[in-house]
Amino acid sequence: AMSTPLVRMLAHQGPVKDVAVDPTGRYMASAGMNKTFKIWDLRTFKELHSYTSVQPAASLEFSQRGLLAVGFGSHIQVWRDACEKKARAPYMRHELPGKMASKVSWRPFEDVLGVGHSDGFTS
Repeated sequence: AMSTPLVRMLAHQGPVKDVAVDPTGRYMASAGMNKTFKIWDLRTFKELHSYTSVQPAASLEFSQRGLLAVGFGSHIQVWRDACEKKARAPYMRHELPGKMASKVSWRPFEDVLGVGHSDGFTS
C-alpha cells in the first residue's frame, strides 16, 4: 500500500466534481464546484486551459476522437480541440429543459453521446 500520493494537484478552490482522461492519456479535464473546468497536461501536471460554466459541471467525459462532453444543470456542451489550444466556444450545445444532467457518456467507437438526467436518459 502506498502511503503518499505520487502527485498532488490542487486543481480547484473547493471540491472536485469529476475528472476525465482523454484517450491518448496526455490530457485530463477536471470540474470543480467553483464553476470551472480545467484542462491539464498529464506529462507536466500543469494547467493548460480554464473554462467557466454557469453552474458546476456534474460530469465530464472524452470521446475516442477527443471530444469533451460537459454536463451541468440543464446544459450539455461538447468541446472540440479544447486541450491543445484554448477553445473560444463549445462545438455543440444541447438543453434539457426542466432536467438536471448527472452523467454524460460517449458510446464506444461512435461519437454518440448519452446523458443521464433527473428524468431518465437521453441520447
